[in-house]
Amino acid sequence: MERSARSQSDFRLRKSIDLLLLVQNKLANRSITGLENLDAIHPEESVIIAVSHTTGFDIPLAVNALGAHMDIAISEQSTHGKMTKEPLAYIGQKIAGSRNFLPISYSWHGEKKQADRFNPNDSVAMEKALGFGRNVLVAVHKPLIINSGGNVVSPRAGYLAAYLAGKSNHRVLPVGVSYESASNTKYDALVTIGGPIDLHGKADVAIIDDLNTKRQSSGLSTEEALVMDNQLKRLLGDGGTLLEAVQSLQNLNEEYPVIDQMYTGQEKSTFGRSFPSVR
Repeated sequence: MERSARSQSDFRLRKSIDLLLLVQNKLANRSITGLENLDAIHPEESVIIAVSHTTGFDIPLAVNALGAHMDIAISEQSTHGKMTKEPLAYIGQKIAGSRNFLPISYSWHGEKKQADRFNPNDSVAMEKALGFGRNVLVAVHKPLIINSGGNVVSPRAGYLAAYLAGKSNHRVLPVGVSYESASNTKYDALVTIGGPIDLHGKADVAIIDDLNTKRQSSGLSTEEALVMDNQLKRLLGDGGTLLEAVQSLQNLNEEYPVIDQMYTGQEKSTFGRSFPSVR
């Protein structure tokens, strides 16, 4: 039996997110705007939730804001399935409920985790989740990074949200998360929910699918490889459209704050205002 897209997220997931945000102890206040935009989504409609990824808090904050209103499955942009590689993340995922996470292709190179190139096959489980009335959350851009000079590198759009929208014909709900200093060690977070978008993308996902299948079996000719490259460029442009929609919901007047310390060895940022840590 299909569940309504507007039912609450799994209780375990919501409580796990609450605990995560509490334990991190970086946020002084959290606020939400734009919940009225959920009224534009039919109770039986499921959507793709495109979220900013400025910090490691963006996605849990988005789930925290929407979880009481929507049944959410999170695209898992890490290899949390590896107990030996990421034991804490692995255990956390199990506590939050494995059914609430949908994997994206990642691999390990020695001790370094690295995203694989865009894989259309990653969307299969997500399409099924959408078909069962769940709302699939996808980061609209790659994680924010700091270059060797300590400067923020502006985020680049990702492929997956745009591809999933084109493949499933589902609307996209943009969500942007912004941060402001509340003290020397804590931040206020604002989650802003936009109105659902009908993405009329320029990429032809059917061509991408056909060429991807052939690439995996017999390989592509030079001409086919050029067609695939052109379609992926168009898809990246579609992803850029969604990124712009998300960024329009963020307060980006100042430098991107990167306030999580889970993924970094650095202690303080060296640019603009001082944040506790940088990725």
